[in-house]
Amino acid sequence: MKRTSTIYHYLLIALLTIPVIVSAHEASIKGKIVNAYNNSTLANVTVSLKGTELHMETDSLGTYHFTGVPARNYTVVFERSDYFRTEREIDLKENTTKELNISMTPEMIELKAAEVASARVTSASSSAVISSIDMELRPRNSAQDLLKSVPGIFTAQHQGGAKAEQIFIRGYDCDHGTDINLSMDGVPINLPSHAHGQGYADMHFLIADVVAGLDVYKGPFQAQFGDFATGGAVAFRTYDTLPHSQVRLEFGTTPTQRAFQTGRLLFALNIPTKISRLQSYLAAEYSYTPGYFDVNAKYSKFNIFGKMKYKLSDNTSLALSIASYAASWTGSGQIPERAVEQGIIDRFGGIDPTEGGSTDRTVVNLMLNHHTDNSSFQLNAYYQRYGLTLYNDFTFFLNDPVHGDEIEQDDDRNVFGFNTQYSKFYDLGGIRAKSTFGGGVRTDVIHTTLWHVQRRVRLDERGDDNLSTTNTNLWFKQDFNVAKWFRFDAAVRMDYSIFQDRDNHPDSAYNRSGTNYQLLPTYKLNFVFTPVNYVQLFINNGMGYHSNDTRAVVQDSRHILPIVFSSEVGATVRIGTRAIITASLYLQDASDELVFSSDEAISEDNGSSRRMGIDVSGRVQITRWLLADVDVNYSHNRLTDKFMGRQSATDYYVPLAPSFTSQGGLTVRHRSGFKARLGYRAMLDRPANEDNSIIARGYYVMDAMVAFERKRYQVSLTVENLLNTKWNEAQFATLTRLSTEAQAVDQLCFTAGTPVSLKLGVSYFFR
Repeated sequence: MKRTSTIYHYLLIALLTIPVIVSAHEASIKGKIVNAYNNSTLANVTVSLKGTELHMETDSLGTYHFTGVPARNYTVVFERSDYFRTEREIDLKENTTKELNISMTPEMIELKAAEVASARVTSASSSAVISSIDMELRPRNSAQDLLKSVPGIFTAQHQGGAKAEQIFIRGYDCDHGTDINLSMDGVPINLPSHAHGQGYADMHFLIADVVAGLDVYKGPFQAQFGDFATGGAVAFRTYDTLPHSQVRLEFGTTPTQRAFQTGRLLFALNIPTKISRLQSYLAAEYSYTPGYFDVNAKYSKFNIFGKMKYKLSDNTSLALSIASYAASWTGSGQIPERAVEQGIIDRFGGIDPTEGGSTDRTVVNLMLNHHTDNSSFQLNAYYQRYGLTLYNDFTFFLNDPVHGDEIEQDDDRNVFGFNTQYSKFYDLGGIRAKSTFGGGVRTDVIHTTLWHVQRRVRLDERGDDNLSTTNTNLWFKQDFNVAKWFRFDAAVRMDYSIFQDRDNHPDSAYNRSGTNYQLLPTYKLNFVFTPVNYVQLFINNGMGYHSNDTRAVVQDSRHILPIVFSSEVGATVRIGTRAIITASLYLQDASDELVFSSDEAISEDNGSSRRMGIDVSGRVQITRWLLADVDVNYSHNRLTDKFMGRQSATDYYVPLAPSFTSQGGLTVRHRSGFKARLGYRAMLDRPANEDNSIIARGYYVMDAMVAFERKRYQVSLTVENLLNTKWNEAQFATLTRLSTEAQAVDQLCFTAGTPVSLKLGVSYFFR
C-alpha cells in the first residue's frame, strides 16, 4: 500500500509563494548578532554595506540599526576579530524595515568563564555549549545524522530504508523511541500505540538543512517532557529564516557492492517578500538509493518543508510551518548468522526479498510567541497525518513452513494537539526567580491492522483495531537564582491519559476491546553550584514514565504504565580557554521493561530494572584550526527482583542494552573555507538475551569528511566506514527456522552495517 502526500505539497507551495504587497516603515536595516555556540550577544561587530561608506559597530546588546538607506540590493558584511567573516545579501524595498539577525561562528571555541557559569540547562551531560559545537563538527545529511551527533546517542537501521531507527541512550535500547522523547518545534515525533512499536519515532520527514539546533536533555529531569522522556529528550529547532538559500546535489557509491548508491537533490530557498515583518522559506529534498544490500532497496523519498514567521509587533510573532514526506523501499531485514556461515547468503543478503514498505507524514504547526521584559508566552498547535505499511519477516518458516512468516503492519492515524507555557520573572526578597506554568493536550486517532502475508500478498488477518489515546498534562516549574554560585529549580507535573481500543477482529475469543484511564504525578529537582567561574556542579533527581501500547493496557489487569526514578550528579569544567569537559554519574530504576512483540501486537514485560553509569564528554581546541572531541559512556544494566530491588538471581541481563559506547574525532576548520573531520564510533559486545548466552557483537567504525567552502559554493566528500570494517548495525536474539531446517534455532540475527561508501556533494549558495 503506497501512500503519497502530493496534495499537501501543492498546498504548501501555493501557501508560501503567494505574493503580498503592502507599504511599511522607513527604509532601514536592523538586527542582532549572537555567538553561534551559546547564543550570547556580540558587541563590537563591524557591520558594513559593501560598496558604500555605511558602517557601524554593534552595541553592548549586540544590536545595530541603519536608517535612511536607499532602497536597492545590498551585501551586508559582519566582521569581528577571531570570528569567521559573514556576508548576507538582502533586497531592501522602499519604505520598509529589514530585520537581519546573524549568528557568527568563532574561530576558537572561546570558552569564557561566563559561558560555563551561565549554561541554561541543569544536566551536566546536556551542555548547551557542547551541543552547539557538535552541530558544526559532524555531517548533517539527515535528521538521523543530527541525532547521532548528540553525545551518548547511537542509532541503528533495521532495514536499510525509511523504517525508524533503533536508538540507544544511557543503557537503554529504546527500540524505535520508547525511552527517548523527540520533538520538532514543540510537535511530538514519537507515535504511541504504533503498529510496529510503542513510541515509534520516525524522523525521516525532517530535512536536516532546516534544523537550526538541538536542545538535549538526558534523564527525566525536565518538566516540559512527559511521555517517553525516561532515557532523555531531544528537541529539534528549525530556522526562522535560512542562513542562505542553496541548491545541493549529492552522488554516492559503494564500490564493493554497486557502482551507484545514492542521489540526493536539495533546494532550500528564502522567499523574498515586500512585507518587512514577514520571513518565509521553502526547502524540498528528493533522494534515491538502491542501497548496499544484494536486493535493490529502490529507496526513494520526497520531503518538503516551509515556514513563515510574521512579527505582529516587536514583542509578538506568529509562525506557521508545514512539513510533508513520502517514501517507499524494499528492505533487507535481520538474517541469522548460520545462513552466512553455511554460505546460503552473504552478509548483505536476505532470506525474504519482499520486506520493506511505504510511509508518509504531514505536519502542520502554528506557533505564537510573546515576550516582555519580565515574561514570556509560547503556544503551538499542531496537526499530523501519518500512514505506514510495513513488511517484516523475523522468524522465516518457524510458524508457517509452507508460506513463511512474513507479516504486514499498517498504521493510519490523525494527531491533534497543542502545548503552551507562560513564564514570569521577578525578584523575591533579593532572589531572582521565575515561575513557569505549562500544559498541553494530545489525541491520536489510530487504525492499525496486522496481516500474515506471503511476498506482500495477504493470507489471513491477525489484528484490526481502532485505537484512541489522549494525554492531558499540566506542569509547574519554579526557578530560583539564589546567588551567583547557586541556583535550583523544582517542578511538578500531572499527566492524565485515556486509552481506548475497539477490536474489529472477527474472532471474539481474542477480542481485546476496552478503555483505561491513567493519572500519574511526577516531580523534578535540579541543583546547580558554581563554586568558581570555570566549574559547574549538578545534582538532579526526578521521576518519568513512558506509556504502554493501548492494546496491552486495556487487557492487562495491572494496566502497566512504566515509571522510572532517576538521580544524577555531575560537573562541567572549563580548562583554560580551549577545553571543556562534562561528566555525570547516574542511577535509574524502572518499574517495567516492556518489549513490543510485532508478530502479536502485544507488549511483554521483562520485569523491573536498574541502570548505573557514567557519561564523559570532552571538547578541546588544540590549535586555532584543529579541534578534538571524545564521548565515553558506560552503563551497568540489570533486571531486578522487584522495583528498586536487587539484581535478579538468574537471567538478569537487559537484552541489547549498551554497556560501553564511545565516539569522537578530530576536526579541521580553516578560515580559507577548508573543513575536514576524521571520526570514530564504537560499541562493545553486549548481551542479546537475559542469560547472556547470545552476544550482540561490538564494532569500531571510522568515517571521514572533507569540504571546501567559498562564498558561493561548497564541495564535500564523505567516506563512511573508511576501513571497510565488517560490522553488524542492528542485532537481535531470535528463534528462527530456515526452509531447509527441521528444527528452529535460537541465534543472533543481524542487519549488516554499511561497507566503505563515498558521497560527493556540491552546493551553490545564493548569498
